[in-house]
Amino acid sequence: MKPGAFFPKLQELAQDYEKIQDFLNLHPPLDRNTLQSELQRLTKSCEDLNASMNDYICSGRSPAVSALAEIQKNYYLSVKNMAEKQLPLYIRSACNSPQEALEEARALYAEYAIDFARQSINYALLSVLAAMDPQIICKE
Repeated sequence: MKPGAFFPKLQELAQDYEKIQDFLNLHPPLDRNTLQSELQRLTKSCEDLNASMNDYICSGRSPAVSALAEIQKNYYLSVKNMAEKQLPLYIRSACNSPQEALEEARALYAEYAIDFARQSINYALLSVLAAMDPQIICKE
């Protein structure tokens, strides 16, 4: 496996990272309409990715692809449920109002999502290096 085989996926990852940076560094800050529009666009994008997981599950190239897609889909649905429904309930007792609990839950989840993204990047690098290792051994 050539290192360049992963380049398209890394480009997508770089573009997504740049989007996050752009939103966090906006001057002036986003207005409510722009924020709502972007939330709707990203929600649709996440739903589309989740639907594509269904395609991989049902008609993946191999049982391994199907199994990985199913794990990813289940993870997405579990985290979405936790973030939207359960997390505010955990936090509510420490806050003065349900709105504060929701705001705290969203901030906590955002921090978690960033940590998870960092972990995912490290796992991706680990996977790429592990995929390259047998070929390097063969060449040596």
